[in-house]
Amino acid sequence: MKAAEGTLADESSSLDVNASPGVAASARTYTELEARLFSSNPIATVALLAAEPGVYNLVDDDPSPQTVWLPAFAKFLGAPVPPHLSEAEVTAVAGEDAVYYTTKLSGASNAKAKRVLGWKPRRLEWLA
Repeated sequence: MKAAEGTLADESSSLDVNASPGVAASARTYTELEARLFSSNPIATVALLAAEPGVYNLVDDDPSPQTVWLPAFAKFLGAPVPPHLSEAEVTAVAGEDAVYYTTKLSGASNAKAKRVLGWKPRRLEWLA
């Protein structure tokens, strides 16, 4: 999902069909699937989410940049701290999609899931 800079994406946010090539292709596929689902008979969706049918973000309460969570997770596992690479280095080694996922992906809000479903995510133990 793509949100305005400095904000969290929510269920009304569109997928980023203009992202890096692989991410954009997946976003287009999921956008098409979602359109088919919500234009079809909603019986299964209503039965599953009787309170309020639709899409729900079930995510952590602390969307952190990879530069924050990855070193913390490595420390939690007893692994060495991952090296810090520039966007150019990552592009050369892993491609544009890796750069997109690590630097441009929007964090997501779980406010709707909390409000409607009573979603209560627990704090990630390793992100202290």
